[in-house]
Amino acid sequence: MKNNNKTWILIANSTHARFFHAEKVGTLVEVHTLIHPEGRFHDQELVEGKPGRTNPSTYRGHSAMEPHTNPRDQESLTFAKQVSDYLEQSRQQGLFQKLYIAAAPSFLGFLRQALSRNTASLVAGEVNKDIIHLKPVEICAAVPFVL
Repeated sequence: MKNNNKTWILIANSTHARFFHAEKVGTLVEVHTLIHPEGRFHDQELVEGKPGRTNPSTYRGHSAMEPHTNPRDQESLTFAKQVSDYLEQSRQQGLFQKLYIAAAPSFLGFLRQALSRNTASLVAGEVNKDIIHLKPVEICAAVPFVL
C-alpha cells in the first residue's frame, strides 16, 4: 500500500546531510545521504595556493591579497547548494510536500540562502541543532516537529 504522507526531514551540517521520509508518527526512513568531506578541511587546506602578491614597488603595506570570502564559509555554501539542488529535484518529482529542517546553526543560514523560493515555501519548521549523528528514533525525540 502506498504511503500518502509526503513529509521529509532534513538533518544537516557542513559535512553531512541526511534526508528522511516520515513513514508514520515517530518513524523515519532514511532516503538519501550526501557527504561533503571538504567541510572538515582547515582554511589553509581549502586554499589551493597562497594568496596572490602585488608588486611591492607599486603598493606599500601588506602584499598578500586576502580572499573576499572565508574558504570555510565558501565550502559550506557550496554544500548548501548541493543539498538545495537535491531538494529541488525531489520537490519537482513530487517526493515531498512538507519539509522540516534540523541543521547546525552555522550551516542553517547557508541552507536558507541556497533554497529555491518554491522549496523554501514547503519548509514547515526549523531547528538550529547539529543532530546529524543521531539514530532516527533519537531524531524524533530531539526535534519538536509533529510528524
